[in-house]
Amino acid sequence: MQTTLISIMSNKVLDTYYKNNRHIWVLVLSGAVIGTMIGLLATAFQLLLDFIFKIKLALFSFSGGNLFIEIAMSISLSIVMVLISIFIVKKFAKEAGGSGIQEVEGALKGCRKIRKRVMPVKFISGLFSLGSGLSLGKEGPSIHMAAALAQFFVDKFKLTTKYANAVISAGAGAGLAAAFNTPLSGIIFVIEEMNRKFRFSVSAIKCVLVACIMSTVISRAIMGNPPAISVETFSSVPQNTLWLFMVLGIIFGYFGLLFNKSLIKVTNFFSEGSKKRYWTLVIIVCIIFGIGVVLSPNAVGGGYIVIANTLDYNLSIKMLLVLFVLRFAGVIFSYGTGVTGGIFAPMIALGTVFGLDYGLSVAQLFPQYNIEPGVFAVAGMSALFTATVGAPLTGIVLVMEMTWNFHLLLPLMITCFSASMLTYIHHQKPIYDTLLRRTISNERKQQAKEKMSAIKSQLQILQDKLSQKKKYNHAISLMHWDLETQAPKNSINTTSEVIGFFSEKIYEI
Repeated sequence: MQTTLISIMSNKVLDTYYKNNRHIWVLVLSGAVIGTMIGLLATAFQLLLDFIFKIKLALFSFSGGNLFIEIAMSISLSIVMVLISIFIVKKFAKEAGGSGIQEVEGALKGCRKIRKRVMPVKFISGLFSLGSGLSLGKEGPSIHMAAALAQFFVDKFKLTTKYANAVISAGAGAGLAAAFNTPLSGIIFVIEEMNRKFRFSVSAIKCVLVACIMSTVISRAIMGNPPAISVETFSSVPQNTLWLFMVLGIIFGYFGLLFNKSLIKVTNFFSEGSKKRYWTLVIIVCIIFGIGVVLSPNAVGGGYIVIANTLDYNLSIKMLLVLFVLRFAGVIFSYGTGVTGGIFAPMIALGTVFGLDYGLSVAQLFPQYNIEPGVFAVAGMSALFTATVGAPLTGIVLVMEMTWNFHLLLPLMITCFSASMLTYIHHQKPIYDTLLRRTISNERKQQAKEKMSAIKSQLQILQDKLSQKKKYNHAISLMHWDLETQAPKNSINTTSEVIGFFSEKIYEI
């Protein structure tokens, strides 16, 4: 009897606990499921990209060492792959072009909808665009695909809005975590970058946390656990050198201003002209990058190769500056084509190149500090990201997790804070906010054009009707009417004769 009573009381306690905490368990389990799926998705995407690069290298081997044949093959591959990517995007899901992070933020805000088709479209088009050699990264597309997968999960299990926001946010964070092998950065990214769209609660944070953990676990189980960027692990810098990082942050703040404005202007330049101009620009970009793949691999691609080569200290100060300018322009024009591809990794690569250039200059100007130039390269990775995206915490944590340079926390904080304050003083909006507003504005303009076209069509129909009415009235006036019978006196007796008379008079008009 006592055992039965205890059992009943225990069941009631458990039922009450489950009822009161049901939403937490729903979100935690949802986070675990989507985190696992996103880990598999991101890993498959990376493995297929690696496979594409191997195929390209195998094809280049058929050139027999002939440079011109290799360049011709590279240009042809770039053109074909980019055109296929653009065709897939424009045909099936226009919102799958570009990075996609702005689309995720729009979905969380409630002004955009992530369609089911986005994930396969982004996946396939991304393989072609990123495999072509353009200076774009996989991270933005990975986040967008992850959020699309989370949206599919929400729709499939009919989760309410209360759960949907947390699950989609968790998907975005898990996508970043799996792409960079940085679980903590995925969580910080959701909290900081999506803070105006993410609905904070203890259960929502747990959902994001579990999703980032699971996606990273799956990614590491398949790909291993090397640092995303192989770089020397530096010790902390002397206190009297910290002012150099403040200067570096200010410089990158101005680069961030230039980058954001240039990206929007070039993207508009591509999209707002005629179709002929657009396709001409796309072909020119493909030709340039096709040549670059063979002659200057450091100047093209997502950025991981240039980061590794740069940190070998094989380039001079002048060459690093030239490389920075070339890659800066390359990233902007690559994004302007509208293909699938992000700017996370390219920005980190740009920060590395100029950061090392700055570090080598410091070594020459201030030899007494005896500070490694590579320290400034690591600081530069986070600085340009911060200045452009407007997320200093994410930039700091992301770079530390990617490079395993946790001793550089203070220099990174100073650099990112300086860059962030510079952009704040100049009232610069984060790049993804600007891209989201641009997308919404362009859609409204397109809708307005379609409405105006429909109105013009209706007005033309009305004008034609009015014109016919005037002709009809004129024909009526030419007829002589019998006031008693209300019939025409023009010897017109049959319906066909009436029609013939009207047709003749209208034709005369």
